[in-house]
Amino acid sequence: MGRGRRRPRLAGSLSAAESPGSGAGRPFGRLSACSLVLAVAAVVWFLTELRAPWGSPALGWALTVTSACLPVLACWRASRTEGISPGAARFWFGFTLATGALLLALAVHTRDALLGPGAPTQRMSVATLGLYGVGVLVAIWTVLRLPGLRARARQDPSRFRLDSLIVLVTTALFMWHLAFRHITTWRTTAGSDVWAFLVVLIGAFVILGLTKVALTGPGPVNPRALKILSLACGVGVVEGALSPLLPDRQDLNMTLIGYPLTALALTLGAEYQRYAVRRGERVPDPRQRRFSLIPYLAVAATDGLLLCTRDGSTESLVVAVGVVALTAVVVLRQVFALRENARLLQQLDANMLELRQAQEQLAHLATHDPLTGLTNRHLFRERVARALDRCGSVTLALVDVDDFKIVNDRYGHLAGDEVLVAVARRLRECTGPDDTVARLGGDEFALLLCGVDVQTARRALGRVTAVLGRSITANGQDITVGVSIGLAEAAPGDRPSELLHRADLAMYAAKGSGKGRVMCYEPHLEREAAERDRISADLRAGLERGEFHLVYQPLVRLPDGQVMGFEALVRWRHPGRGEVPPGVFIPIAERTGLIGPLGAWILREACEQAVRWLQAQGPAPDWRIGVNISALQIQEPGFAEVLLGCLRETGLPPDRLAVEVTETALFDNDRAISELTVLTGFGVTVALDDFGTGHSSLGLLQNVPVDALKVDKSFVDDITTSSSGGVIASALIQIAEGLGLEAIAEGVETAEQAEHLYRIGYRLAQGFYFARPMDADRVSRLLADPSALVSATTGRDGGRVPRRRPSTP
Repeated sequence: MGRGRRRPRLAGSLSAAESPGSGAGRPFGRLSACSLVLAVAAVVWFLTELRAPWGSPALGWALTVTSACLPVLACWRASRTEGISPGAARFWFGFTLATGALLLALAVHTRDALLGPGAPTQRMSVATLGLYGVGVLVAIWTVLRLPGLRARARQDPSRFRLDSLIVLVTTALFMWHLAFRHITTWRTTAGSDVWAFLVVLIGAFVILGLTKVALTGPGPVNPRALKILSLACGVGVVEGALSPLLPDRQDLNMTLIGYPLTALALTLGAEYQRYAVRRGERVPDPRQRRFSLIPYLAVAATDGLLLCTRDGSTESLVVAVGVVALTAVVVLRQVFALRENARLLQQLDANMLELRQAQEQLAHLATHDPLTGLTNRHLFRERVARALDRCGSVTLALVDVDDFKIVNDRYGHLAGDEVLVAVARRLRECTGPDDTVARLGGDEFALLLCGVDVQTARRALGRVTAVLGRSITANGQDITVGVSIGLAEAAPGDRPSELLHRADLAMYAAKGSGKGRVMCYEPHLEREAAERDRISADLRAGLERGEFHLVYQPLVRLPDGQVMGFEALVRWRHPGRGEVPPGVFIPIAERTGLIGPLGAWILREACEQAVRWLQAQGPAPDWRIGVNISALQIQEPGFAEVLLGCLRETGLPPDRLAVEVTETALFDNDRAISELTVLTGFGVTVALDDFGTGHSSLGLLQNVPVDALKVDKSFVDDITTSSSGGVIASALIQIAEGLGLEAIAEGVETAEQAEHLYRIGYRLAQGFYFARPMDADRVSRLLADPSALVSATTGRDGGRVPRRRPSTP
């Protein structure tokens, strides 16, 4: 795993994402305001001069040249805006060069008009025409390099061709009507057929440029800035086309009104581009089809041209008006239809977006755990398979939260969910970006570690267990949990299921070794698992074939050895294996769920046998039979009712039965405590088995309806050789006496132990010193002749008895 450095958190990412627009300001600044003032002044001066000449044209040329300086600066600033795309920067730099050339052309044109031969005049020198041509050609070349045209042509070629044809025809028509048909006038103004041809050629390039600007889809240049720029091109075309219309006013030139307006549009376009970049305005999706006004504007323009160019006859006026009216109605109908289609398409796009989002959400839910957000089992297996194909070294870890059921039972399922979320978060924090963390279900997690060998992973996961062991605050409670981790390293040719299986074996070995551990897969775990599987299968078959039987270990009274009861113990005589130890098959029965039917059979068999003993002995002494109940059994709903039903069916009095449960089964287990409360209400004795070795708590003795404590054998073994053993045994008998409980010493094997237990206050005991577990027939004989068991501490005459060999079944 080997984390090199801690990954940076994404705190403040939202504010960082919004920062581009924080200082965008207004779209149009001082340059735009100055350009607007100059344009208005130029228009006012031109109209005043056109109506009644009142002075030198130098003022008009001064306003024009001054206004021409502003778009140069505006385009330069736009090209240098921080955050602008390289394509947009190249575009605006190209227009910087174009407007610079036009500024020089205007300066030379001013000299020609005011200081040239025959001044004031409209004639232009070769230098003026050349600079105008350079400026226009640079602008057209810059426009033609925009990338959006090809994208639109590929997206909808038929529509693109039609729109191109409409723009070309409409623009060419107006250019012919306003300009090209005045070729003789141009020839007079330019002074040469060559320069007149040059003007026509430039006009052709202008037509291409307008077509490009009108049809270019979304690209690096802001669409609104591009539309403003197209207005500048249109003003320039009109200004050039109307230049020959003032042949009698040599002191005036259409440039004096046209270029200030063109400069205003250029400045506004560049300023808006700068504003859009600083604001972080996104470019529209090129896949979205926008409503196009090109065909309708073309129709309206040509209709207007038709009305303006008609002859004076009434017939032509009626026909022209009718054509225009009919065209207007058809176009209006088409506009309404297209708007409705656009609305429907927008609704369809919204529905498709919702559907796509729903599909993405479903896909995420299908591959991720809804509680923790981690990868789920299905996606995890896919990633394991991918890692086995691509990574050189793959290690898989299974992480299981220890005693998670206790967390749920004690703190509630809400707190349990919060614990799982916290564990998931800590696992993500402890792993690298190339690792995968998954929740396989319940309290089981998995880690996929790429490029890490199993020993390195084991050391790293040892630190992970320490991190996960820190307290977790859940539902207002501080909860501490541990984890058991199983590791498996991939071998060549492994499949995901095989790797998961080996990690699972290692994880269960870690839990079986005391929990809170990290264990690596070893080959012997496979053999042990196979053996457990075989025992599990035989266990199920053995229940059906009746291979189980009970033996009974007497419970005696100190010091006289009087039999006070028996503990029923299950044994399995396998036809092939022989006697299978309970320590082998009981854990397997609990893990496979077979403890339920096995425990039910033990309870019924013990009750039936006890009834047979009672029937055979008549009025019998006060003894009882004890049955061990597993934690899984007592968790089953209605356990108390099932047990009481068994007593009713077999006829065993409730006070003749003692149920023995461990402390762990009752710790923070309200359901188990309620079930035992029901049983004690009917007279069934409840004994805490192996007391002192599980979740021992004095509070448990106050909250649980307990009648007896069975002190574990580990406290009896050293009672005569260790001071601590004697202290614990003495403390437990004092607690039992103080609470009014019976104290039963388990595992007594020597006379010295029995004598010492009696001296410190124990009156009940069981163990090999008194008798080994015996079959039902020997119990019957023992009940018939109680003297068969010798007193544990004194003989018949009250003296000490020597240590003897325990009786055999």
